Amino acid sequence: MAERRSETVVEDLLYPESPRWFDSALWCTDISGHRLVRWVPGGASETVADLTELVPLAYARQRPKLGPSGLDFLPDGTALLAMMSESGPLRTRVLAYAEGRVETYADLAPMVSGRLNDMVVAMDGGVYVGALDASAIVYIAPSRAVSIALSDVALPNGMAISPGGTQLYYVAGGTYVYAVDIVSPGRLGTPRLWADLTIEAAVRRRMVNDTPTGPVMWSDLDSLSGADGIALDAEGALWVGGVSTEKFIRITEGGFVTDVIRTPGRHAVACHLGGADRRTLFLVTVALKPGSVRTGAAGSPALVHQLYAGETAGYVETLSVEVPGVGRP
Repeated sequence: MAERRSETVVEDLLYPESPRWFDSALWCTDISGHRLVRWVPGGASETVADLTELVPLAYARQRPKLGPSGLDFLPDGTALLAMMSESGPLRTRVLAYAEGRVETYADLAPMVSGRLNDMVVAMDGGVYVGALDASAIVYIAPSRAVSIALSDVALPNGMAISPGGTQLYYVAGGTYVYAVDIVSPGRLGTPRLWADLTIEAAVRRRMVNDTPTGPVMWSDLDSLSGADGIALDAEGALWVGGVSTEKFIRITEGGFVTDVIRTPGRHAVACHLGGADRRTLFLVTVALKPGSVRTGAAGSPALVHQLYAGETAGYVETLSVEVPGVGRP
């Protein structure tokens, strides 16, 4: 494997999410900062859309604790933002940003109560959105009609679509990755477990692959908890961030780990493949500010309180490494 070279390219963020490579630039949301951010290689990052300014009425009475989470782009270049707000008029909405303006693209109420999360746009413009409180994946058709694509999904998180548009991958419960066939736009088949990332499954995989000559150390098992954002590469493997375990891993079907990128002291939130050749791995991480009390558990009261208060420090880092690229632009 070639020598890895890393570089922090964006650091003026509170809690970044959903990195996307689009139009020769890296984009991400800032959940606590309520904004959409863009970075062009060789330049400085910029705030493309500040929701507190572009949607002032929604912030007039009370600033929501959380803002945009999921991000992706429609075929015409419009940016879609899935709101993670728990309260306020934007809490069930997917917003559209284009040419300096923000409008509601789809309102998912009363189908869901709030806290929209990761999102992915299919090649035909259909949109799949994880709804945390509804434990469901919601589909928004190009006509903007809304339907439930999949129910009973515990904490739906990171999403990706296969190059041919035939499969949807998603994270559930922070420790499982599922794959499901896209039978037709908005209609999904029966999910199948693609990777079990629990410590028990890691032990089983290790026993199958090799015979330990001594004690098996927890650190050697490369399980993952708090699985969050994912990125699909050209070989069909997934890069997965683990906010609780401070590392990114690359896995093949069955959960077999082929690569580990550790982020000590920082929550590994999400990742994405981009750059001119689509072979640069962008890593989104979050660390509590110096002097704050860190916890190792995703969703723990200390971390959630600091996230709400905007007392986190987020980074976007590039990693130059021999990766198989990305399956689709």
